[in-house]
Amino acid sequence: MFHRKYYERMINCVPIVDKDGLKYGSHHVMYWKEKPLMDLHAKRLCADKSDYDVLDIGFGLGVFFRSVIAYAPRSYTAIEANKGVVKYALKIFRDYHWTKTNMHIKEGLWQNIIDNRSKYDVIMSDTCSPKDNREEEFQCLVNQVCDYNLKENGKFSFFQNGELPDSRYYLLEKRFKHVFIETIQIDNLPIEWKKKRLFTVATSEL
Repeated sequence: MFHRKYYERMINCVPIVDKDGLKYGSHHVMYWKEKPLMDLHAKRLCADKSDYDVLDIGFGLGVFFRSVIAYAPRSYTAIEANKGVVKYALKIFRDYHWTKTNMHIKEGLWQNIIDNRSKYDVIMSDTCSPKDNREEEFQCLVNQVCDYNLKENGKFSFFQNGELPDSRYYLLEKRFKHVFIETIQIDNLPIEWKKKRLFTVATSEL
């Protein structure tokens, strides 16, 4: 099921970056205080790699970008649906002009952009999906994107608020050689944050 109206709204929302994080309208969709979570994702995905390529599905606030760039990947490619966020990302890239990493961003929905020719050593996903379509999209990421676009011995991770559901764990266990699960708690999140303080980092290796 493809929620065209939902994605059209998301693409055309005017993003606002403030002291707390990234807002679409009056609603925050990401916070600066998620930095420890993204640091852990980057560490588990990249610490043992060299001369490697990263695909980041959903640039957002750029917190994961800042975390992963510290590990000096050969290339970093982001896919971002929101036009305003793409402009924001290009500005951030200019701020990191000193890095040797080749940085790229593709504008559009990942469902429309990803092809089976581009290969990556690391894939990270942090996207906004309709509630009734999240599991279907997650299965697509695992069964298609990782299958076609993740290199042998590559690693995949994703944003997971709360504990990892059994359905996702079984899917990952079926598709990957190794699945590493750990949790991290982020305290002092803004009061309007409606999600849980506990996050799961599930790193899967082909």
